[in-house]
Amino acid sequence: MLNVVFSSDDAYSALLAVAVTSLLENNSQDFDSINVYILDNGISAAGRERISLVCENYPCRVTFIKSGVAESMDISLVPMDGNAIASSSLTTYNRLFLSTLLPPDVDKVIYLDCDGIVTGSLKPLWMSDISDVYCAGVIQSSFTRALKREFWFFDVDNYINAGFLYINLKKWRCDNVEDDFIKFLSAHQGEYFCADQGVLNKTFEGKIRIIEPKYNLIGSYQDYDFTYSKKLKFLELDNYSKETIISSSENPVFVHFAGESDLPWLNCQNKYFHDFKRYAEICGAESIIRCSQTPSRFSGQFKRLRRHVLKLIIFLAPAGFLIRRSDRHAIEVFEAEVMRAQNRHD
Repeated sequence: MLNVVFSSDDAYSALLAVAVTSLLENNSQDFDSINVYILDNGISAAGRERISLVCENYPCRVTFIKSGVAESMDISLVPMDGNAIASSSLTTYNRLFLSTLLPPDVDKVIYLDCDGIVTGSLKPLWMSDISDVYCAGVIQSSFTRALKREFWFFDVDNYINAGFLYINLKKWRCDNVEDDFIKFLSAHQGEYFCADQGVLNKTFEGKIRIIEPKYNLIGSYQDYDFTYSKKLKFLELDNYSKETIISSSENPVFVHFAGESDLPWLNCQNKYFHDFKRYAEICGAESIIRCSQTPSRFSGQFKRLRRHVLKLIIFLAPAGFLIRRSDRHAIEVFEAEVMRAQNRHD
């Protein structure tokens, strides 16, 4: 039996339906039953019905859980749009309280963000042992060393992206980690990066198992080029070999579209467009696709030319120059965001 949890509000319910469909399409043959738990942050009746109808076609039981934990917390603990560092939808903070929200007999669960699709089997990972760690996740691919030095909340080894987590709920409950989360939120009151992702990384530092990028193919991992990534994107290459990243890129299990401008529901030239479209059609969420399905031949040629020119520039430029230039820009952008947030408060 596989346990999977999502969190969504109504604005993301169509994406959620696509993600659930992709999960069931690619895992129903590997598990006798699949429990899908959805932290329901205001999903409409129509949205819930669409997901329930999909689940009826598979060995799946879906449970909608009215969470609202984060919404009930002190606003100073869970910052909203007043803080550019940690602000986010309160929906994401409910991930911190899974050990309370999910049934007590659920000892482990896989958490998935709803802005992605499952493209392979979760069984090999699910059968692996995580009894000695709080969770397993994939290294975030885009954080530079300079940012980690400049801002203390980046300064953790093996910073993972929380869009895919294999969670040891039994250990969470035994060690009462929710108290640790609340203490962190209270102590720092918004001065941390990426909402609850920052909280998880700081609280669990040194107690997270690193897994292959194929389980959370995000950002640079989706279109991997070793020279480009090493000189400009700053992948944590010490954690993953070139072969591992290439293999993950070619055979992903979960493709995560967070933060990307090239989204399959907006760009039919996205390499995962046809997969996304197929899952959307199965669950009746085709209306989410808002791009032309007849791509321009010249647009594709321009994109390929631009990529080749960029690679040539990167190959010829000294790595140190690129790193210093990119680091300065990233720090300036981040400081500007923080300044704008402070000005809104004043």
